[in-house]
Amino acid sequence: MNVLTEQTTLTAGDVSLSLTPMGDIRQLKTGPIMVNQLIHHPFDGSMANLYIRYEGEVARPLLGLHSPSDFVASGQEIVWSGRYPEFAYEVRGTLSDNGVRFDATFEGTGRFDVTYVQDLGLADEGGVRTNEAYMAQYIDYVKTGAALMARQNQKQSTGFPAIRMTSSRAIAEYATDGFDVYGTSYKLTGRAAGLDGILPSRVYQYEFALPTLRTETLDMGTDREIAFELSFVQDHPEALTEKSIERFATVEAGVPVEQAVRPRPRLRQPFQSISGAELTMTEVERLYPVRRLEETEDGQPLSFFTEEGAHVVLAAKEHLVERSHGNILLNAGSLMPDESKLATTVFMNGVFNSHIVYGNTNFNKWTTNVRNPLNVPKTSGQRIYVEMDGAYRLLTMPSLFEMRLNEAVWRYELDGETIVVRTFIASDAPVIKTTVESSKPRRFVMSNQIAMNTQEYVAPFHMEQTDNRLVFKADETSDNAGIRPDLTYAIESDQPFQLLKTSDWFDQPFEDDLVWMAYEPSERVTMHLGLTTHTPFELDEKQELHAYRTWMDSYMNGLTLEGETPDIEALNIQALWYVQNMRVHYQSPHGLEQYGGAAWGTRDVSQGPMEFLLSTGHFDEARKLLLVIFSHQFKDGDWPQWFMFDEYAGIQQEDSHGDVIVWPLKALSDYLSRTEDVTCLDETIPFRDRDGKAEANATLYAHVERALGFIEEHFVDGSVFSAYGGGDWDDTLQPADEDLKRHLISSWTVTLTYQAFRQLHEQLPTSALAERLGELSQIIRKQFTEEMIRDGVIAGFLKEVDGRFEAMLHPSDETLPMRYRLLPMTRSVIAELVDQDQMTRNFDLIATHLTFPDGVRLMNRPAEYRGGVSRHFMRAEQAANFGREIGLQYVHAHIRYIEALAKAGHREKIRPAFNMINPVRMDEVKNAAPRQRNAYFSSSDGDFADRYAAESQFDRLKDGTVPVKAGWRIYSSGPGIWFNQLVSNYLGIRLGTNHVELDPIVDADMHVQLRLFGADTTIQFRKGDPSVTLNGQKLTGHALSNPYREAGQRIGKDEFLRYAKEKNELVITVKG
Repeated sequence: MNVLTEQTTLTAGDVSLSLTPMGDIRQLKTGPIMVNQLIHHPFDGSMANLYIRYEGEVARPLLGLHSPSDFVASGQEIVWSGRYPEFAYEVRGTLSDNGVRFDATFEGTGRFDVTYVQDLGLADEGGVRTNEAYMAQYIDYVKTGAALMARQNQKQSTGFPAIRMTSSRAIAEYATDGFDVYGTSYKLTGRAAGLDGILPSRVYQYEFALPTLRTETLDMGTDREIAFELSFVQDHPEALTEKSIERFATVEAGVPVEQAVRPRPRLRQPFQSISGAELTMTEVERLYPVRRLEETEDGQPLSFFTEEGAHVVLAAKEHLVERSHGNILLNAGSLMPDESKLATTVFMNGVFNSHIVYGNTNFNKWTTNVRNPLNVPKTSGQRIYVEMDGAYRLLTMPSLFEMRLNEAVWRYELDGETIVVRTFIASDAPVIKTTVESSKPRRFVMSNQIAMNTQEYVAPFHMEQTDNRLVFKADETSDNAGIRPDLTYAIESDQPFQLLKTSDWFDQPFEDDLVWMAYEPSERVTMHLGLTTHTPFELDEKQELHAYRTWMDSYMNGLTLEGETPDIEALNIQALWYVQNMRVHYQSPHGLEQYGGAAWGTRDVSQGPMEFLLSTGHFDEARKLLLVIFSHQFKDGDWPQWFMFDEYAGIQQEDSHGDVIVWPLKALSDYLSRTEDVTCLDETIPFRDRDGKAEANATLYAHVERALGFIEEHFVDGSVFSAYGGGDWDDTLQPADEDLKRHLISSWTVTLTYQAFRQLHEQLPTSALAERLGELSQIIRKQFTEEMIRDGVIAGFLKEVDGRFEAMLHPSDETLPMRYRLLPMTRSVIAELVDQDQMTRNFDLIATHLTFPDGVRLMNRPAEYRGGVSRHFMRAEQAANFGREIGLQYVHAHIRYIEALAKAGHREKIRPAFNMINPVRMDEVKNAAPRQRNAYFSSSDGDFADRYAAESQFDRLKDGTVPVKAGWRIYSSGPGIWFNQLVSNYLGIRLGTNHVELDPIVDADMHVQLRLFGADTTIQFRKGDPSVTLNGQKLTGHALSNPYREAGQRIGKDEFLRYAKEKNELVITVKG
């Protein structure tokens, strides 16, 4: 089998429109710009459509698969014609070099309105298909009269593409985002609430771009003709205004050419979705008699945790959230950075496997990934159909969904019948087991959409069947063929199945990429999915579960928190799931929303994974990771912003932000601080050229020298401050012009550089390099104090102008609406760069200007939004959506705030700060909207419809009167950094090769289980006169230093082991 999905394509100048065999709009482009959001599959139909509501009834489509229409396409025209019982209709689509026009004519009587829906990508095809939600965040909308306009605010290959949607009839209602058109209820009902009911007529700038126009109500007897236009320009450099409507040329109607429509493929029988019945509290109690941290609404269960930490979600909870509950199941095994893992992504709404991938999460992809948050297209990944009453039903929303670390369970209660689906991943083998069980014998059919490429629909794939086994191999044109030509996946079934094509469900043949497996009636069907190199596929689930738990215990170094309060229990569960999230970010880089990845950000991997490995005593793995990071250093001393770390290691970015070069140095200093392993400096590793080719091996020590040389060469004239370059950690503040790149200075980058230099000076052996680092750190400290602290406030930036420095993002700066920046305030404390008085001042400013009910924010105000046109910064002034970093509460930065609190000794603030960002239990945040409770959320986003509302009502975030929603999930360095703060700075247990530092900042009596030097240890924290005892013996060690507070003790390994037993009790008494 070697197929590509079939299509018909029309062109007019630069504009092209392709159709599925059913007449749905598959893809629409103008030059390189992909106008629509998704390339639609023939079995799904298209989200781009015209819908009629006749006499107030539900919306019915006029085009494609789900309509009664047939069609013919020729030249630059498409004609759809069809009949519903009450009326007949014809739609003529005319393609021109500036857009497409739809002329609809109706025959019949009655009242009706028509709705035009257009899914929108509006960017270069590669960008849209890399992440549809991200591109949607940068689309600006303006509604005027009978037109709705949209502009892509991020520059594309053609400039800033824009579209105009118009109607020949008055517009009664409209929408801009699919959540307003479909609603979260769609996940349960399969009906688009806005299409059937009322569109909100608002601009909602979120992540599902779906501009929609609805006409006024018309009388079919007199108003039988309606036209819609979609016109585009490839570059609209100015922000949209009402006058922008004049920039778009009219799409003229074509001269009708009489053509006989051809019958198109039609389903032999309709497919319907089926959802599980909602469970009562009594039914939940029967299934789960023991429940932890239960979430309810009006006495009805929404979600809870089991004793083992599994998270159970009911359908009622899924209805409340925009982001469908999901998880990424990942092999356990070694934490070495060169260990490939098998992963699969599952979602509550009937996605039983998707994005199955071994190793590189882009190039080695087997099955397709979910591209829509509401499960509108239903072909991606693996789906299951069950025959009931002579028709096949697609299993979508279950009665409940249980997420375990290596398993997902969907339970469907259906009129006295129960269907349970389980997907289970092996502990340390590239194998997945999926089982469907029914209380009655049923016919099951599984569909699998195959990619065998980074993107589906681009390259064909090869499939061979032998008995109950299917083997899949990529085509020679696929992205992985040159590197992994041997990559093959397989599905093995426990019983015979019939291999079907999608066209078998239709009355005409066509080709596509779905693989269907049909079974005879059975109560249980099991299949194994994985690499063909691993045989046999059989798994012992009990044995695998035990092995997985053993691996998790080893990852966490035996950590368990014990306490009497719910927040301690929640912290314990959070730790378990954040380790899983950290491993996904580290060993299989991708997420639930950010499904593309495959690479390490140099900055990110030097933080989350590195800090986790050091905090848990995985020093061999940390050493290996450090060498991998340095092996991607450019030969001029800099690093790429990101790089691939596996067999695709030569793929990387050619440049980086100004702070990126500092992070590997910081990681090296952290590693040496824990291990004292100076032998690593003699390891020989390559440099790379800008094309990714490895060359010119040198010692790690030489790599450090090269990095220092590069940093010094790029100091801004007259300073020891690094030039801003492409930006710093806050990606939204990338400079908008070359002048800022050269002359802007990030105070946060300076504080980080100081910390890395100072720590390396202390950790490196005595040498000219160590001496130079010490000298530079002192000069940085002096210049920072003199130039960057203005009137007691650290400037967010300095700008070099004619040899002097002007403060930006500071109370004295009138050019920006932002006055206070969090990052330099926290990092200057973490780095021990500021004195006690300035440290106190920093926290006073944070409390006054940057602390909100849901955490600390990056700045006291958002950047000014003027229709998406940049003046100073790129994304901060371009993003139309007020989410992620744009919304300013980026959880990563809040975690660093916790680190600063620990350094400063603010023990009373740390537990509340942890609780603010714990999805397991959001009681601390009264205005928190419902969210998934076992996944890291990268941001806390104010629920504003657009940037203008966010700017005018920003104070509502401060007083907690606007809800805050969870941002993108799982894929972040945050979980690893969070774990390090929990263990190393809150509990204050910093394990080294030959020592352990005990420096807690806990604020309550609690117990912790942890392994110290391989020995199981119960650690008790008490208040009183400071002391440390091990099994009743007082440990002396020596005192640690901290410029802001009284610090703890450093205990040598020999002293610890002198009193250690097989089971140990360590009592740490802190000043109370």
